[in-house]
Amino acid sequence: MSGPSDEQSPNERELTDRDYRVDIWDYFERGWTLFTQNAGLLFGFLLVLFAVQFGLGSLGNRLGTILGVIVGGPLNAGWFYFLFARLQGQSPGFQAFFDGFRWRRLPSLINVSVFPSVLTAIGFVLLVLPGIYFSVAYLFAMPLVVERGLKFWPAMETSRRIISRNWFGLFGFTLAIAAVNFIGALLLGVGLLATVPWSVCTLAVAYERIVGLKAT
Repeated sequence: MSGPSDEQSPNERELTDRDYRVDIWDYFERGWTLFTQNAGLLFGFLLVLFAVQFGLGSLGNRLGTILGVIVGGPLNAGWFYFLFARLQGQSPGFQAFFDGFRWRRLPSLINVSVFPSVLTAIGFVLLVLPGIYFSVAYLFAMPLVVERGLKFWPAMETSRRIISRNWFGLFGFTLAIAAVNFIGALLLGVGLLATVPWSVCTLAVAYERIVGLKAT
């Protein structure tokens, strides 16, 4: 898939040239540990997301959708700002969840939230298989903006190239995440209070294992 620029920087080539294996059990196990060690702050942020979603819904479809596009990416990036800091042994405060609103990365976080969703939706409309492919291929796009500081298109392409080296393994990983949240939804939705943050912790661990975190 081509884009604004197909030329990779040395940093991007280093990320996409490495081989790896997918260990779903390890990701979930370490993700659970990360979740339980930070449950209070993670629950608090999840409640903030619910409150924002409720507030946007009360504004009407058009205005709520526009504001949702603007704040959705930076807010969801907050999970990774916090979790990557914890994985590196830091002790971030609750404000770390809102680091996505810093202007330097705000445009990329908005774009990397919107464009993969649009491409995935188009893929599902035209043919189901392209939609499935894109939904997995861009799994690391937002974490790459957060952790490596990539612009939105290089982040999308780097994610696609990394994941394409073991697409089926990570497809199985996404199915496992979906299954966990499906079970959480069956418990009158209350289970999602645990399965959603656990899932994000699991994704953060998978990124750390596959891509690696830069030393700080």
